[in-house]
Amino acid sequence: TSFSAETNANTRAKYSKFSNSNGSSNTKSNNTWPSRFAMMVIYTPALVTCLIFLALGSRIPRLPSPTFATLLCTIHFAKRCLEVMFLHKYSGSTDRATPTQIGVFYALVSILIAFGSNYSVNTISSAPSAEMYAMGTLCFIVGIIGNFYYHYLRQQL
Repeated sequence: TSFSAETNANTRAKYSKFSNSNGSSNTKSNNTWPSRFAMMVIYTPALVTCLIFLALGSRIPRLPSPTFATLLCTIHFAKRCLEVMFLHKYSGSTDRATPTQIGVFYALVSILIAFGSNYSVNTISSAPSAEMYAMGTLCFIVGIIGNFYYHYLRQQL
């Protein structure tokens, strides 16, 4: 979510930590989930999707073969799930629709990445150079470590 949407109470995401409804007793109902569970609903479908492609992609026809991009997506969503389970503190609740929609979207994006990276590996005549793979991997590692450190610092506040 963007800064402008989060600072405006009328456009704030319902699952946001800035939402006025988080943590208040009158918002607990059958239509809400605890925030930690909702965050797992957001990230777990994409993680499971990536794990399926990594484990079964080369064994089941019509599934894309595992690629480096699929591996990086798996690492990304595994990190997110681990942060939700062990790093972040949650106290509120959120509606069920928002995390479900985001979780489906992330899973669909993971599917597109798996198929797209497989298609490009098998059809593009000039594969990326080893230097490009190294630079992309370095950027990914720096980004994922930096993001984890940022979340760790925020948790310490």
